[in-house]
Amino acid sequence: MKVTKKVLSVVLMLAILLTAVSPAWADEAAYSSWAIQVLNEGEKYGIYPLEWYTEGFLSTIDAAHLSTLLDKVDQKLAVIADKAEFTGRIATNGTTRGAVLANYYNLLGEYGLVSKGEWTTFLHENGIVNGTGSGLNLDAECTLEQAVIFGINTIGYAYEKLEQGGKGVFWRVENGDTTVYLLGSIHVGSSDQYPLNTEVKSAFDTADALLVEADLLNPYGGLDYFRSKAFYTDGTTLKDHIDAALYSEVEKVFEQYGLDVSIYGTLKPWALANELNVLAMTQTASSEEGATESAGGANYGIDLYFTINAYLTGKPVVELEGVAYQTDLFDGLSEEFQSSYLGAIVDGILNPAEAGETDSSDLLQEWLTLWIDGDIDGFTESFNQATTGESNELNDMLFGKRDQDMAAKVMEILNSNEKATYFVVVGAGHFINPENMIKVLESNGFTVERVFE
Repeated sequence: MKVTKKVLSVVLMLAILLTAVSPAWADEAAYSSWAIQVLNEGEKYGIYPLEWYTEGFLSTIDAAHLSTLLDKVDQKLAVIADKAEFTGRIATNGTTRGAVLANYYNLLGEYGLVSKGEWTTFLHENGIVNGTGSGLNLDAECTLEQAVIFGINTIGYAYEKLEQGGKGVFWRVENGDTTVYLLGSIHVGSSDQYPLNTEVKSAFDTADALLVEADLLNPYGGLDYFRSKAFYTDGTTLKDHIDAALYSEVEKVFEQYGLDVSIYGTLKPWALANELNVLAMTQTASSEEGATESAGGANYGIDLYFTINAYLTGKPVVELEGVAYQTDLFDGLSEEFQSSYLGAIVDGILNPAEAGETDSSDLLQEWLTLWIDGDIDGFTESFNQATTGESNELNDMLFGKRDQDMAAKVMEILNSNEKATYFVVVGAGHFINPENMIKVLESNGFTVERVFE
């Protein structure tokens, strides 16, 4: 069966939805406790690999790490600004805090992003270096962690100054003193989406609570239930539930991605299809060695980004559905459809799109670009062109009743007469499919406005 654009595009919106993930600051990582929130932000920028946490993160930075970091920051600045003539360069010899900061100052100068005056004062006033109780400590050796944080702050300053950053598909609805922000998420993302636009981050910062489809960081949120449903527990395996021809193709995919059959071979078809769909969209397989190179993934998902930030800042996280509810939706798909769904994903991996067809990773990149630009009309057109007219169990399950139910919970909040602000993040498809949450709200008398016109 040749996979079609319609089949793959539908599952983009559920990619990574039920996959458990862990914050990057695992127990074996070395970092300063005060830096967690800044580092979480910076991880999304893609300017340093997470392996650095275990590579002398608290030790003095070396030339190789500094060069890598400066190149990555330069790439992020090049996205939003053009090179400019700069004659005010500062000496950058050594690995002191002053020398590292001078590198960032010079980089900003090359893009016309510095102002006249003493350079250290400029960096301090714009939050690139905050200093300590004893001053900026410019003569002290700079740790890898400090250099990373200076880089994160440099990017944040530049994007805010130029009013750049991911805008998303973003709306606001008010009723009396109650305000609800509605942000459409792509559950699998890339570093290109970050930093987010200041207006998006400010709306989240002012919110009294975050509302998501499912809280993947809640240890009591149903992940054990998900595992009990996603895996066969009766002694059988996937091989016993799908035909031999499809299983043979699945084995080829396992080999291509280096997946352990003893684990992945015990997943039910719907669960394996979800996992493979994520791999297909976010990794590039090497035909020679079977290795993979990440091109994005769960750690860049918008809902995960805000969920982590909510936990770090003590903001309440409210589930609109929950992991257990969503698990039951998938597990309720018929065996016949689960098999065809898995077959479509496997076929798309083994037989990449031919001329005139759209590959799932290409479609994901198209949506990410539209999302970053805040192009709601373009996003809606692309999404609905790819998904409408494709009636099947999965499509019917993803939308319709779920949109009605989640909209009802938002309306309950709006009618509460609370003096409060809420930040809602759900899959973007729930805001732009033909019968979406926005239409439900408007049909009930609420005025929903775009944040970015």
